[in-house]
Amino acid sequence: MSFGGQPGEVENEARALNSVPTLQMLEVGTPTSDDSVGTSELSINKEQMAYVYILQSLKNGRYYIGSTIDINQRFLWHSKGRVISTKKLLPVKLILQQEYPTISIARSIENKLKKFKRRDFINKIIREGKIKIRGA
Repeated sequence: MSFGGQPGEVENEARALNSVPTLQMLEVGTPTSDDSVGTSELSINKEQMAYVYILQSLKNGRYYIGSTIDINQRFLWHSKGRVISTKKLLPVKLILQQEYPTISIARSIENKLKKFKRRDFINKIIREGKIKIRGA
C-alpha cells in the first residue's frame, strides 16, 4: 500500500490502513501472562503474522526498512515522530509492505535487506513490489 506525498495527507491515508488486518503489539515492559518476559523484551506471539516494510522520506528520499507485527500502529509511530531513527526523515510514506508467517522470519528478512545498503537494490524491490529474499 502506498501513501500520498503531501504531509497533510499522512493522517488521512493512515486511516486507509484500517482495511489491513491488524494485530496486537505489546509495548516493551507490558505485563503478560508469561512471567518469564522481562521488561527489556518485546512480548509477542511468535505465531502471529508479521510484516517487513519500507518507508521513504518525503523530505530527502531516504529509505527506512523495518519489521513489525502491527503495521498500522508502527506506521502511526513513525508518522508522529515517535521512532528516533525516522524522526529526522519526516514526513514519510509507506511504499512497500510484505507479510510473513512469523516475526522471526520478518526480522531475518529485515536484517538481510539492511545489509545490502545499496539503493539500486532497494529501488528494484520497490519497482517489483515484492521482496524476493528467503527468511531464516
